[in-house]
Amino acid sequence: MRAGDQPLRPGPGDPTASLDRKDTLPADSSCAIISQPIAKAGGAIRIRPSQPDREETPPDRGRTRMEQTFTALWIAILAGVLAVLGFPQSRALFAVATRSHPYLMGMVKFALLGTMGELLSWKLVSGRWKIAGVRLWQRALVWAFIGVLLTLAFPLFSAGTDALLAQGYLPGRGHPWLAALWKSFLLQSIFAFPFMTFHRVTDALIERGLLFRRWPFLEVFRGIDWQNMFHVVGRSIFLFWLPVHTLTFMLPPEYRVVAAALLAIVLGLILGGARRLSARKET
Repeated sequence: MRAGDQPLRPGPGDPTASLDRKDTLPADSSCAIISQPIAKAGGAIRIRPSQPDREETPPDRGRTRMEQTFTALWIAILAGVLAVLGFPQSRALFAVATRSHPYLMGMVKFALLGTMGELLSWKLVSGRWKIAGVRLWQRALVWAFIGVLLTLAFPLFSAGTDALLAQGYLPGRGHPWLAALWKSFLLQSIFAFPFMTFHRVTDALIERGLLFRRWPFLEVFRGIDWQNMFHVVGRSIFLFWLPVHTLTFMLPPEYRVVAAALLAIVLGLILGGARRLSARKET
């Protein structure tokens, strides 16, 4: 526009003329125009009223009910396990069953509680329970095998540490809390990280549908986010598992594996969280 030129004003027939007149719009009209969609049809500008929020459709309500059902079921299973351990009679039966069938009980406890922890990790990360498409029975099978390993590991590290204390290879003989600390320390130092790495490898194989096929072990091993594993899983070994398993080793032997099984919920959270953090970094 050159100096001295007058700004163009709409003529009487221009459909936008009414928008330029201050006496035809309320004081807060600018907000109304901005907040509502404007459409031009037939040479005139008309303001469409804003649409109300979309109501929840029947499929949405069904999905919400399903989420609530899974949440209630998860809580009920955990409450049932705690109830078995809370009442003296059921706790005594549980102890007898554990001593009579240690491997079977270890498999059942970890298959149930470890899988529950893994499902909870999905729930916390995504906001939804993830059941379909995750090959849940294969994950439960891996947790059952982990239950067998830990059924062996606890008496192995307990008896081995007691022997070391008796022979004077470690200080602390005659102090139960120090003996429990040594047992937990050796368990974490020797067993924990390789065991968690094994779980991460089997988890990757399950995701690829290769658990019961020939394992591309080197490919899967190289695909692990080791920085994430050391950052999340590695730190948890000494910041969380060392003190917690020190308390576990102070329990009677028949309750150590069930305590570890209850802690498998936390383990599933840690391993599942580490895996999903790694997946986020890749995306």
